[in-house]
Amino acid sequence: MPRVGMLIIAVLLAAAPAAGQFFGGSASGDKVTFILCHGVDCYPRADATNRYIITAKSKPQKCFVTAKVPPQGAAITVDILINGSVSIFPAAAKLTIPAGGTAVYSTTSFVAGTQFQEGDYLTASVVSVGTSTAGRDVTAVCSMK
Repeated sequence: MPRVGMLIIAVLLAAAPAAGQFFGGSASGDKVTFILCHGVDCYPRADATNRYIITAKSKPQKCFVTAKVPPQGAAITVDILINGSVSIFPAAAKLTIPAGGTAVYSTTSFVAGTQFQEGDYLTASVVSVGTSTAGRDVTAVCSMK
């Protein structure tokens, strides 16, 4: 085997996580990623994504949102729902990308007592979009523990 190949294998082995740990978190943590408006302009739409099934009792920790093409004229607002009906966010604290926003935006504001049970599912909805440019290629990620 060439020396470069052996070096790469050694680096991968040295960087491997210890038993019971994962890169970017612990064995008890989880995250869900929703892709919205992929390759198309966003429009308000309930139940806009696949269902993410909860596999263990957990609580939301932090949620993030960003768009490749930001909205113009108004914000994009995204909501995450438990079992298609109950928002995890307070009314005034949903995931929001402001008009012209190009950063990754986040929140740790959740409805008090929000908890996920094994067998619950999460979906994402687009609540509002930009007025002159709707926005496109939105990614929302929530971590839970």
